[in-house]
Amino acid sequence: MKKITVKITSILIALAMVFTFVPASVVATEDVTEQTEQQEQVEEVVTEEEVVTEEEVVTEEEVVTEEEVVTEEEVVTEEEATTEEESTETVVFDDINHWAKDQILKMHAKGVVLGDDQGKFNPNNNITRAEFTAMVNRVFGFVAQAELSFTDVQGDEWYAEDLAKAVAAGYIDGYPDGTMLPNNYITRQEAAKIVVEVFGFADMSAVEGNEFADFAYVGEWAQNYVAIAKEKSYVKGYEDGTFKPQSNIRRGETVQMLVNSTGEIITEAGTYTEDFATNVVVRSADVVLEDLTIEGDLYLAPGVGEGEVVLENVVVEGTTFVAANANLAGEFATVVVNAPVAVNIVEQASITNFVVNNKAAGANITAIAAMVFEPKAAVKVNGQDVVAGSKVTVSGGGETVVEPPSSQDPIVEEEHSVYEFSFELPTEIVAEEDVEVAVTFAATEVKDLGYENVRFAFAVATDVEDAEVTFTAVDSEGTEYTFTNEGAWGPAAGFAIPADYTAATDWTLNFSKAGTYTITFQLVTVDGEVLVEGTQEVVVLEEATIVEEHSVYEFSFELPTEIVAEEDVEVAVTFAATEVKDLGYENVRFVFAVATDVEDAEVTFTAVDSEGTEYTFTNEGAWGPAAGFAIPADYTAATDWTLNFSKAGTYTITFQLVTVDGEVLVEGTQEVVVLEEATEEVIEEETTEETTEEV
Repeated sequence: MKKITVKITSILIALAMVFTFVPASVVATEDVTEQTEQQEQVEEVVTEEEVVTEEEVVTEEEVVTEEEVVTEEEVVTEEEATTEEESTETVVFDDINHWAKDQILKMHAKGVVLGDDQGKFNPNNNITRAEFTAMVNRVFGFVAQAELSFTDVQGDEWYAEDLAKAVAAGYIDGYPDGTMLPNNYITRQEAAKIVVEVFGFADMSAVEGNEFADFAYVGEWAQNYVAIAKEKSYVKGYEDGTFKPQSNIRRGETVQMLVNSTGEIITEAGTYTEDFATNVVVRSADVVLEDLTIEGDLYLAPGVGEGEVVLENVVVEGTTFVAANANLAGEFATVVVNAPVAVNIVEQASITNFVVNNKAAGANITAIAAMVFEPKAAVKVNGQDVVAGSKVTVSGGGETVVEPPSSQDPIVEEEHSVYEFSFELPTEIVAEEDVEVAVTFAATEVKDLGYENVRFAFAVATDVEDAEVTFTAVDSEGTEYTFTNEGAWGPAAGFAIPADYTAATDWTLNFSKAGTYTITFQLVTVDGEVLVEGTQEVVVLEEATIVEEHSVYEFSFELPTEIVAEEDVEVAVTFAATEVKDLGYENVRFVFAVATDVEDAEVTFTAVDSEGTEYTFTNEGAWGPAAGFAIPADYTAATDWTLNFSKAGTYTITFQLVTVDGEVLVEGTQEVVVLEEATEEVIEEETTEETTEEV
């Protein structure tokens, strides 16, 4: 071990630690804003016995915290092309006369840490959630980005892209209130959670009895993460056996934690043949690992991109995580495919435990080696489409047998209901006038699941320059929402909708200018994923059009109290405007018809028009010239018709106003009961009348 000369100009030996991260709240790139150094005197004060003059040499045993200890194995490998002496002489940052200097230089060489624009790394400063996330992203070379919906991230900040990568990678999702708090410091237990999750061991159960002395102060949500981080040697703690879970983690400590968890990071193409006693992260395409042993875990990271990593005669004692295209040959304790990548497993490969997790949907696996596994996502194996939960058996030579999920123990993939937006708008919308729009969101196909943590978002698109559309609505609790051009409905943390959800909301919209607009309503997750979308095109007029309307007309009938078969009966039919409006009708006629169940019955209609022309029809007919006639808006006409019913029974008489093309404009009906003969009372009345006349 080389001796380390320590200049004690400002007595600083940082009792450093490894860190931890919180549930879903870390973010950022680490273009580090200058932060004031917060020197915590209690941790940093050194006793007189510990003070070393410039000439004095400190041996490895004298270093205070485990994070400060750098063993020969932790120092650079050949691939880094930097010896310990060279790293101490290289001037990268001018403020790293610090116990973690070599680790900082190592991670800088691998592109994981950057520092600020003043040439400083600020190792004793607390690290923000954004800075921490940026470092983690650089370790793996994450590329995929999710849409962000954090209320405190606008999208143009230096860390926005890193936050989007972290959300897509699945190791952060923000706080329940919809915030990210990117500039807040991150605690050690929060950092531990992040690192355990991103390095693939969130589902692991830690060995009991291996806790830190202050484990009782670890948040319940973080306890398993902290225990796993200790078990995996990502964190080591302080000399007194404590972890200080709720203390903020510093930038220098963060680097040590990443060195502990990554081991070696391969960032350059080439063939590597030396054994690794640590974990290994491969972040470059065209890397060949050949004839070597990896005692820790191996990560084929997304940073490999479209290229491939080849493993030839490799022994991996830990877990191999495959998130890049790979060719595997060697002995592997556990292989986890956790991305939709292409994996080729040669016949000579020996894999004790092969796992395809739910992040691998769409992966293409070619396997010649004998193996049995049950993928947790739909993948392709040796050219066959395999659904989640199937049992896949590959025999030597690549023969593949796929057994679908057992009917006795089925894997039921629950489905979300299908939802749809619908809109009801008035026939005419005028600029600068409020208009009521009814928006309904409903399940059109009710299935197993609704959605959690969702919101309604809406926006408007138009080519009308400087146009504004104001949306206003009131929720069920009486809270009014008002937005201009775009907005979101519901709490920042979202709400839940059931599988059979239906909701109707009346929105008041006001368009500032005439033109054509497209309104879009969406159901989105709080992370910005669009689940359902509905659009409605709206044409807005400069001013309201004047629409002329036809008057409303009605038929009415006056009949005698008794009608007898084969006797003429007078029926007065009136057709009149009951609501006089702007227009009457042109080219119309009156038609009439009779309907009855009486067999072979005939009804004769007779009437005389105003010019003395007589019209006679049987059962049906039309009144007026074939070319039709006009009726004014205030039209009223009364006509006396003589009807004669050939047989007793019940009849329905129908009178209609129709166009010459046959369109029915107005219709009136009258039911008529026809007797076989007059009743006695009527006969007596008639007899009395005749007697009176004779007298």
